[in-house]
Amino acid sequence: ALPICQKWLSLAKNFPSQPYDGSEGKLQLRKIAYTEFQFERGSRKPGSPGIALLEDLRSKNKTMGQLIVALDRISDTECLSILIPKTKPKIVTQPTSRPFQKGETIRLECLADGFPRPQYQWFVAGLGGGDPRSLQGQMWSRLEIAKATSEHAGKYCCRARNDVGHDFSHYAEVQILENDSEDEEETDNLPIITVQPNSVEAEAGSDYLLTCEAEGSRPLQYQWFKGSKELVGECGVTLQLRNIQHGKNGNTGKYMCQVKNQFGSVLSRVATIRTLVDLQITQNPPEGVLKLTVGRTLSLECKAIGYPPPVYQWYKDSHTCGDVGAKERLIIQNVTLQNAGNYFCKVTNRTASERRSNIVRVIVTGGDPICILDHPRSQSAEIGDEIRLVCVVQGGAGDRPTNYQWYKSRTRRRVEDEIGRAV
Repeated sequence: ALPICQKWLSLAKNFPSQPYDGSEGKLQLRKIAYTEFQFERGSRKPGSPGIALLEDLRSKNKTMGQLIVALDRISDTECLSILIPKTKPKIVTQPTSRPFQKGETIRLECLADGFPRPQYQWFVAGLGGGDPRSLQGQMWSRLEIAKATSEHAGKYCCRARNDVGHDFSHYAEVQILENDSEDEEETDNLPIITVQPNSVEAEAGSDYLLTCEAEGSRPLQYQWFKGSKELVGECGVTLQLRNIQHGKNGNTGKYMCQVKNQFGSVLSRVATIRTLVDLQITQNPPEGVLKLTVGRTLSLECKAIGYPPPVYQWYKDSHTCGDVGAKERLIIQNVTLQNAGNYFCKVTNRTASERRSNIVRVIVTGGDPICILDHPRSQSAEIGDEIRLVCVVQGGAGDRPTNYQWYKSRTRRRVEDEIGRAV
């Protein structure tokens, strides 16, 4: 039983009706009406409210995956430690290199998966190199430094750590852009950006026009950046992106515009350019027949690439098994005969209806063949005596007990009271 204790009310209020949002490939929580979990007077089973809530969730066909999401939402580590194994942190959102205006607030974000929930620490090293040093008080997933100065330029990274291990992010290079004028009385004459560049999810191979317009004392000078890199020659109000492609040599990424005049400069907001990448399965589960014995572990894996990130759902004989989400691997421990069947994975995202993996046929056998080592022995007895017959076997279905059925005479009439006993 889960030690829900005093948190059962928070659990009911924060239980997700749909724990995954496939459009982003991330775990998303949506609150639902608490009235769905309110019990009619006199209908609740006796016991603690937490146990009653679990019974109500079971009756509404809620999944273990949804329960884990809700427990994580209310930070109930005690219960989560019973349901899920501890895992080492893994950085899933890397901080991004970009320039900041002098006096602006530096904001960088770093997110990690792992259980227990990781704790963060930010580090900085100089742009020219050197050993990184920890930043005092910067122990959250988001780094914020107000009123940036030239001393804040550097390479930043974060460490995510729990009691299983740790992981470091990539370095994000932060440049501080100096204002042309330090006269605070003239800040009203700085450029004001009136049209910000917009993020877009574009079809691969298409073109897109980024626009940044500003008002202020003229002349106004424009300069476009991709990440922290200045785009040479791109000094207009618009930036034309042609034949948008994803990948290391593609032109997807984060763009911004700097507008400058005689009184100083300002930066636009960041515009993120992504391409919709059609789904492609890159790793299938083994095709054909997979034989297991009772008590072993079934492990199947299916990997796919695409954007938005793929969403996986495993099936057994056309019925869903496991939770829908970002899990590439299906693991069933201590398999039984009921786990035999045809398995496959269906992968979806917004760019395609679905992609299906190979079908693997799983056969589960009952373990080692049963071999009788000691047969029951014939005995003579008088009426009223008690006799004892013993049958000793070897083999069977792993850790599962061997079942016995005794019969009398050559007609093999069942001895109804002697089922499941070796003696």
